[in-house]
Amino acid sequence: MESVVEPVVESSSFLNLGIQAAFADHLTSMGFKEPTDIQKATIPELLKENRDFIGMASTGTGKTGAFAIPLIERLEDGIKKPQALVLCPTRELAQQVAGQIEKMGQFRRIKVALIYGGSSYQTQIRALKSGAQIVVATPGRLIDLMEQGLVSLEHIRNLVLDEADEMLSMGFQEALNVILKKMQAQREESEKNIWLFSATMSTEIQRITDKYLKNPLVVKKTTGKQVTTDIEQSFILANGKDKLEVLKRILMKHNDFYGLIFTQTRGEADDLAGYLNKMGFRTEAMHGDKSQNERERILEQFRKRHVQIVTATDVAARGIDVKDLTHVINWSLPWDVEIYIHRIGRTGRNGQKGLAVSLVAPAQMSQLRRIEKVTRQEILKMVPPSIEEIQTSMLNNLFSNFEKMLTNERLAERLKAYGEKLELPEWVQGLGSETLIGMFASMHFPDFFRHNAIQEPQKESYANREGGGRGGYRGGGRRGGRDDRGGDRPERRAEGGGGYRGGGRSSERSSDRSAERPERRAESPDRRAESGSGDGGGARRSSSRDDRGGDRSEGRSSERTSDRSDGGSGGARKPRFRR
Repeated sequence: MESVVEPVVESSSFLNLGIQAAFADHLTSMGFKEPTDIQKATIPELLKENRDFIGMASTGTGKTGAFAIPLIERLEDGIKKPQALVLCPTRELAQQVAGQIEKMGQFRRIKVALIYGGSSYQTQIRALKSGAQIVVATPGRLIDLMEQGLVSLEHIRNLVLDEADEMLSMGFQEALNVILKKMQAQREESEKNIWLFSATMSTEIQRITDKYLKNPLVVKKTTGKQVTTDIEQSFILANGKDKLEVLKRILMKHNDFYGLIFTQTRGEADDLAGYLNKMGFRTEAMHGDKSQNERERILEQFRKRHVQIVTATDVAARGIDVKDLTHVINWSLPWDVEIYIHRIGRTGRNGQKGLAVSLVAPAQMSQLRRIEKVTRQEILKMVPPSIEEIQTSMLNNLFSNFEKMLTNERLAERLKAYGEKLELPEWVQGLGSETLIGMFASMHFPDFFRHNAIQEPQKESYANREGGGRGGYRGGGRRGGRDDRGGDRPERRAEGGGGYRGGGRSSERSSDRSAERPERRAESPDRRAESGSGDGGGARRSSSRDDRGGDRSEGRSSERTSDRSDGGSGGARKPRFRR
C-alpha cells in the first residue's frame, strides 16, 4: 500500500493540478481561490492513474472537492448513464455533496441524481432516467432501487465512499458489503476504481480496504482547522417548532444584533426575512435567486447598517464581506465542518469579539461533537434567554435612549416645554413611575409580555425515537414526522408553539396547538423548508423522518413500503440491514 503524506503539488492554483482551464475558471467564479492541502495531494493522483485510493483527512479540509473535481474531469461525453457513484452516510450530507458536484459541473452541464430515503421514488427514478452521469446516494435507498432493477453499477467507473467511518458507525456495514460485492464482481470485466475517504482508519475500515480495494494509494492529511479565539461559540438545543421563538428571544435580548443568519434553503431565507421584518428587525434575504444588482444593493445597505440582519444561504454568502458583525446564527447546523468554519468566521474579525450560535436538534449532537473534534474547540451549551432577561435588556435599551434624549440639550428643552403644557388625568398622576414605565414599555414593545414556553428536549424521548442506541436501524413502522435535515421542520400535526413533544401524546399536541394559534405564521420558514429546493441542489422532500438527517432508517423495509405508497404506514417487515 503506497502512501503519500505531504501534498505532491505546492501550487496555489487549481489550473496547475491538471484540470481544464475552463474548469479552473469556473471554480474561481464559484469563490474557490486556491486548493486545500488534501486537494493538492489528491487531485493530481486521481487524474493521472486508474487505481484505488484512500484519502485520510479530517472533516472540513475540502474532501468533497478532492473527489468531486476528478470525478467531473473523468466523465466521458456522450454516455447518458451513471458513470460515478458517491455513497454518503446521511441524507443531509448527500444533499450537500450533490449540490456541490452539480454546481462544480455546471460548465459541462453535468447531471446529478440524488438518491436517499424519505423522498419520492418517482422523483429519484426520473432523475436517473434523465441521463444523470453521477449518482449521490445513501446506502439503504440505493440497495432498494438496485433490487428493483432501477439502478445498475454496469457503467460505474468510480465508486466513492464519503465519510466511510461515519457510515460504519451508523450501522451500514452489511449495506456496504452488498454494494461493494456487486462492484467487485464487475471489476474483473471492466476497469473500476474505489475511492475511500475517511477521517480515521478504524479496524472496520481496514477490513473493508483489505477485502475490496486493490493496492490503493493512500494520502494522509488529517490536520483539523482552527477557529479564532475571538469567536465565542455556543449552541442551543431546540426542536423545529421552537426555533423561531428561540431566535426571537436572542434578537430581542441583543438589541445591538448586527449579523448573519445562515439557512439551508432559499425558502427558509425568504420566510425568515419576512418574519423578522414583521417583528421590526430590518432584514434582507440573500440567495441564488437574487440578481447581481439585488445582491449589491443588499450588501451596500448592510454595510451602511440600513439593514440589520441578512438571512443567507451558503452559496450566496460567499460574497459577503462586512466588518464588525456581532453575531452569526446557524438556523440549520451544517454537516460539513468546513462550511461551519466558513460561516462563523464572518464575525470575530480584526481583533473584535463575535458570537456564533447554532440552533441544534437533539439528534444533531453527534454532528456538533464532530465539529468540536475537528476545530479542537468546545462549543458551549446555552439556554434560550428567559423572559426576565429579555425584559431587562429591553428596558435597559429604553433607558439608554431616554438618557441620549436628555443629553441632547435642545431636545431636552423642547421635551420639558411640551411636558409643562400636558394636562394629565388625575388617575395618571396617581400611578407610580414603575407602573408608567411598564405600561409604556408594553405599548412600545408589542411582544414585551408575550412569549411562548420553551422546554429543553427530553433525553428519554430522544432515546426512544432513536431506538435507544447510536447505530443500526430502528425496527417497526414510522413513529411520527421527524425531519430529514436535522429537525428543522415542525410536525404537521403539532403546528403549535411552545414546549417539546414528550412522546407524541395527542393531548400535548392539542394543548400546544390551542395555546399557540396566534403564532402559527411564525412557523412558515420551517414549513417552507419541507418542499423547497435549496442551494443544496436535490430532489424535493415529500416526507419527514430522522432528526439528524441520517439514513439510519432506510434499512427498514416498512419505511420503504410506506415510501412507495406515498406516505402510508406500510407493513411491518423484518429490517433488511441491521448492525
